[in-house]
Amino acid sequence: MTRQAGGSAMNRQRSDVWIIYSIVVLAVSLVMISIAGILIASVSPPEETEQLFSLAHYGEVFGNPDLYKVIGRTLLLGLGSIAFMLAFSLPISWILARTDYKRKNLLFSLLIANIAIPGFIKAMSYVFLFNPTAGIVNKLVTPLVGEALFNVYSLPWICYLQGLLMTPIAVFMIYPALRNMDGSLEEACWTSGLSRWQAVRYVVFPLVAPAIAAASLFFFILAIEIFDVVALVGLPGKIVVLSGMIYDATHPTYGLPNYGKAGVLGVILFLIAGVAIAFYLKLLVQAQRYQVVGAKIRHVQQELSGKGKLLADCFIGVWIFLSFVIPLFTLFWTSLVPYLQPPSLKALDTLSFKSYSVALAYMIEPMKNTLFVMVTSVILAVVLSVCVSWLVTRTKSRLAPVVEFIVFLSIAVPSMVSAVAFQFIALKLYSIIPLYGSIVLVVLVLASRMLTFTTRTINGTALQLNQELDEAAYTSGLSRFTAFRKVFLPLVTPAVVYSAFVVAVLAARDLTVPLMVNTGNKELVSTLIYHLQANGSYDVASAVGFYLMVFLLVLVLLARRLTGLKQL
Repeated sequence: MTRQAGGSAMNRQRSDVWIIYSIVVLAVSLVMISIAGILIASVSPPEETEQLFSLAHYGEVFGNPDLYKVIGRTLLLGLGSIAFMLAFSLPISWILARTDYKRKNLLFSLLIANIAIPGFIKAMSYVFLFNPTAGIVNKLVTPLVGEALFNVYSLPWICYLQGLLMTPIAVFMIYPALRNMDGSLEEACWTSGLSRWQAVRYVVFPLVAPAIAAASLFFFILAIEIFDVVALVGLPGKIVVLSGMIYDATHPTYGLPNYGKAGVLGVILFLIAGVAIAFYLKLLVQAQRYQVVGAKIRHVQQELSGKGKLLADCFIGVWIFLSFVIPLFTLFWTSLVPYLQPPSLKALDTLSFKSYSVALAYMIEPMKNTLFVMVTSVILAVVLSVCVSWLVTRTKSRLAPVVEFIVFLSIAVPSMVSAVAFQFIALKLYSIIPLYGSIVLVVLVLASRMLTFTTRTINGTALQLNQELDEAAYTSGLSRFTAFRKVFLPLVTPAVVYSAFVVAVLAARDLTVPLMVNTGNKELVSTLIYHLQANGSYDVASAVGFYLMVFLLVLVLLARRLTGLKQL
């Protein structure tokens, strides 16, 4: 009798968590759609045939003599973006972690605030300044030198802009490695007669090199998949990279989207990202061999005085000018004048705030759609991640490692590839589930893209919870689902709140996914800005951009205050 009662209780324990397991299945399915969808699209037969699958699209893509040049250019884009990112992020990380710089709090605040400037808005401001035909700076210098000096429509400019965009997050990834290193190692070098530079070269840099290399590989993946800058700089300049080819295949000027060709190009981009992810994981494992953080850490901060302080101030000033002053001033000026023109007495007569009232009229529906995408992306990503995290960290299921690995794969699927996969699957299932061309599809893509970040953020908190808490809940008569609600969820709430704010900010500023997923009349604020500037309405596009930046800045500062974290 007792055995039967125990068996019945165990069955109830298992049955009441079916909701959690169902949600985990949904999370895995979304990630698998990103991978399987692009593979299926790549072997889909041409429309006029009745074959089950075909390699015709592979023949079309690999038969293009320019393909290998495009792949090489894509690799250069990734490497160049990393070079610019490291040029900015390494000195800033060093100043914050290894010196007594007096304005660290201000610098941290600026790094966080920089997240409120979407990448495509920053790129748009540089286009307004340096495009060869109507750029404000070129209009200033052309009468003096007889020709335009700058042409923003080039690969080096794309690399520079992407490196500038990735700098704040890169600092937050590199800074802990520099901060947590035991300073007694440097002191030992100094007492042995080595100079500060030699200590950095032979001790500090080798110890933090794996962390820097891992961060570089992570951002290499982002660099080759980000479409924001490529859309604003690459497409007008006819700079062909893989992301641009995928966009052209799915957004032809005439005819229907070629998802087969986009699928093959997506497979190539996925393989490149997959190789980078493999090296990234290997470096993370190797980085454990370089751990030098013990129970007692001696923090050594170099005193900045004289030339050192001046150099630090100058470098930070240059970064602030390039990352804040140029985009903000350019957008503000452009929003006040009817057409692109440099500041002058004549231009002052044309200044008007009319574009801001026009922008508000344009933004009503896009803002509603953007808020819908933000809220639903947050809910979906957080719900999926909480359930996955519970399975991975609080159960002994043999499927837990498999689920964790599949969810981690979401980061290896570039957002453009994921968008194409979801579009293709939605098109095939349109008669059953009419999601193709809907704003819901944007939410599904964004939520699946965030799973790696949100799950690992929650895992970090969940792994710190003692398993005895669950055992105490079960022995007190609580079911597993009740323990999940009343014990697990309250304890991981800080990580959930933090993840929710990050997902909201990233969803609001994302341009790649909304552009790739054709939503018809469901415009978002990001796509509204892109289309306005593409149609020549520079003043209204700039005004909408300003409104979006203010909104995101408030959200970022609110997140920092509520979570109590310096790093977002």
